[in-house]
Amino acid sequence: MAGRRLTLLVPPLFGPVSGLERAAPTELPRLPALGALAARGRPEAGSSPDTFLAALFAEGAGLAALAHLGDTGEVDGRFRLFADPVHLTAGHHHLVMDAAGEELELEPEEATELVASLNELHGERGWTFSAPLPHRWYLDLSEPAPVATTPLPAVAGRPVDRGLPVGEAGRTFNAALAETQMALHDHPVNQRRAERGLPPVNSVWFWGEGTAADLRRPRATLWTDHPAARGGARATEADRRDPPVDAEAFLRMAEAGEHVVLLEEGRYAAATAPGAWLEVMQALEATWFAPLLAALQRGRLAEVALIGEAGGVSLTPGRARRIWRRPWPVTRLTAGD
Repeated sequence: MAGRRLTLLVPPLFGPVSGLERAAPTELPRLPALGALAARGRPEAGSSPDTFLAALFAEGAGLAALAHLGDTGEVDGRFRLFADPVHLTAGHHHLVMDAAGEELELEPEEATELVASLNELHGERGWTFSAPLPHRWYLDLSEPAPVATTPLPAVAGRPVDRGLPVGEAGRTFNAALAETQMALHDHPVNQRRAERGLPPVNSVWFWGEGTAADLRRPRATLWTDHPAARGGARATEADRRDPPVDAEAFLRMAEAGEHVVLLEEGRYAAATAPGAWLEVMQALEATWFAPLLAALQRGRLAEVALIGEAGGVSLTPGRARRIWRRPWPVTRLTAGD
């Protein structure tokens, strides 16, 4: 079993988290295993977890197109983006993404009504919105658009102005966002939500652009229920399994070869506040980071790579045994500090 290689995708890994630098060291919990993995590992720059997942099926594959296939089973080759419902709040100088997706607790009827309004608003552009699930919306275009977007997890809980669409079609998408926000401001659905004390859906977030064409079967076993993994596996007959509950369960079940595990728990909550990030990391410390460090040191794994939105690290057993490298403190583990 020494030939197992694991890529662990952890979106909130290494932050960025602002505010922790102001806390006294004695006020912060210890994350010794994650600190050791970071101190002893080789830095890994590159793609975010979502981009990494999509690229397993094809270079430049669209995450939204793969996810749509996973949600609906429809194979049509269209150019798609996520148009996820979000709630933006006004900060001192920026709009901040305060809630998104499932956090909004949208009812199916609410999503249907809101999407119908967006189709009426943007129909002349040749745009078609759909909501296979209340919390996950899609935008289909009549033809591919030269646009580059920012993944929603990278801006959750943060100012959105630096993550707006860019590229040749960036201006078109930003104009559409402004029109969408105006249309949703006093929408009847949002008026009813306000009466129930729920946040309004006052914008959407475009991301994950591309198609699901010329897909290949990944060599790795995928341990995730992400809709893009479901869609890609459906199209390529990839080996996809339910995510393991913890590292020990993974070590019991995984055969020799390459494996990819996506941990989605708390991916949005961890981005909203230092306390939420610490809670998520403490839970992962016990269930994943400490067992993986021990497994590496004992030779039960040939390699482990940890990848987050802010970068990552990779370790072999030899690197994991470099005990003279002191674990990084919590403040150094967050790219924003």
